[in-house]
Amino acid sequence: MAEVGKEWERFAASLYDPEQDELDFADPPTVVGTGVPSLDLVLMGGLAPGCHVLMAQPGAGKSALALHVAMCVAAQGGRVLFASTEMTRQQCLARLSAAVAHSTPGIPDFYWSAWEQMGRNARREMASFDLDAQGRLDYLGNFAAIRALRELRRACPGLAVSDDGRVASVAALRETCADGRAAGMDLLVVDYLQRLRPPEGCEREDQYRQVTETSRALMDMARELSLPVLVISSMNREAMRSKEASMSGGRGSGDIEFDAVSIWQLMRDGEDEGGFQRVSLHVTKNRRGPTTGERPLRLLFDTRHNTFSEVGE
Repeated sequence: MAEVGKEWERFAASLYDPEQDELDFADPPTVVGTGVPSLDLVLMGGLAPGCHVLMAQPGAGKSALALHVAMCVAAQGGRVLFASTEMTRQQCLARLSAAVAHSTPGIPDFYWSAWEQMGRNARREMASFDLDAQGRLDYLGNFAAIRALRELRRACPGLAVSDDGRVASVAALRETCADGRAAGMDLLVVDYLQRLRPPEGCEREDQYRQVTETSRALMDMARELSLPVLVISSMNREAMRSKEASMSGGRGSGDIEFDAVSIWQLMRDGEDEGGFQRVSLHVTKNRRGPTTGERPLRLLFDTRHNTFSEVGE
């Protein structure tokens, strides 16, 4: 057996406990499945604690895919916070409810884009009656959108969506997530990185510095809470012009790719065909396993119902 000396043994013992290493081996961190089987296969089971970055060109469906993952995790009993700095809570619920109606027998199908018009119709109908608050809730149960929303709450009780000040900045999000983690939160989804207010003291810095510090703060939070965090990021102009998937396409900071456990890039494959968009999902970085290389995952995005399904080559 090699000898290292007593001084080194004392130094090493001050840094770690060998017996704890062995105990930790039998208590690995929980991995959260995304609901996309082929993606989970690449990620070695799903989302491990740390930051995972989803990038895409505008309109490719990055927010839609993030909502899809959040709903799938919650449908399997997970507890998920979808923190939106771009869409309102109602806009998120419109997409989620349209997906639920599309897959639930007995609830009439509708497009998420019709959500606001259906709400206006409901208000106009109820104006003809003298209804109290409970009466309004009872009457709203006649509408497909509300039936879908109630089914969403039943099927995905662990899904929380927030668009308020509790998720608008890094500091507020950190506090909210600490409370959520104590309540059993399994996944945080942030939509999106560049709209999240940076840590205190960086407000007057340039965009590169702000995004860098925001990315690092999210990574530190994920590590501290042992929490998977799926972060949506917009892309820089060079990456949008390129037709090649790259892990360095995040807008505003080159540090995003260094902080991430995995990086995904969603790319459109051709034009929208009657509300359906073929997309390819590239995993360009994966600390826990392989990348997709030249064989991206092929998905069919139903843009009207906010759903994704896997397709063959």
